[in-house]
Amino acid sequence: MDHIITNPEDYAYFPVSGDSMAPRINEGDRALVRFQPDVESGQLAVVMVDGEDWVIRKIIKGENGITLQTFNPAYEARAYEADKVKIAGLVVVTERFFA
Repeated sequence: MDHIITNPEDYAYFPVSGDSMAPRINEGDRALVRFQPDVESGQLAVVMVDGEDWVIRKIIKGENGITLQTFNPAYEARAYEADKVKIAGLVVVTERFFA
């Protein structure tokens, strides 16, 4: 799916650190994020929980809150009340550099 950027000020690149989203997204990759306060269930987003660091997670919305999932099986999914999760934006694409 192609994504056309019509308003560049609505986007920013975030550097990826850590291994919670490996092997699909690795440390050193860059994530292009479209700033928006909400995403659909099943999408990747940059989120913050309780004032901790911003992280990339797959968002799963349920009746009792939001579950944040990683791709790395070494990390368990964690469920939160919806008001505890702040969404910075939708991860549109990630990029990996080899040189």
